[in-house]
Amino acid sequence: MEDPQTDLQIYWLDQDQTILVADFGAELTVDKVLEGMDAIAEALKASDRLVHFIGDLSHTYVDPQVSSKVLGNATTLVQHPFWSHPNMGFTMVMLGQTFLERTTNIFSKLFQKLYTVDTVDEAIALIEERTGQRVRII
Repeated sequence: MEDPQTDLQIYWLDQDQTILVADFGAELTVDKVLEGMDAIAEALKASDRLVHFIGDLSHTYVDPQVSSKVLGNATTLVQHPFWSHPNMGFTMVMLGQTFLERTTNIFSKLFQKLYTVDTVDEAIALIEERTGQRVRII
């Protein structure tokens, strides 16, 4: 059985399956990030529409030793196919730690559709504002 505090959980937020959420749990690892990116890429491949992504890191701890591993794998993370998939819409990240905020700011300079938000509601509002479409939450 999955422990929601530690395991990666990926789920659709809306009825139309246009918003995918990944909750990275209590502790972040490079493997968990890559697992999440792989799962998102699979969802994008299976979709026939634009998909927006919310990465929930709001309650995620990054150990200082893991921080260097994440940065050391930055090239692998940046080159992951999910970033350039034609069905990839906006990417929003809910943050809870200064290191994550700094890292996300670096990535947002590389990917112009990457935003940081504080809540899911803020992410939904951003999607609705940018797309002009109403989100129907499950």
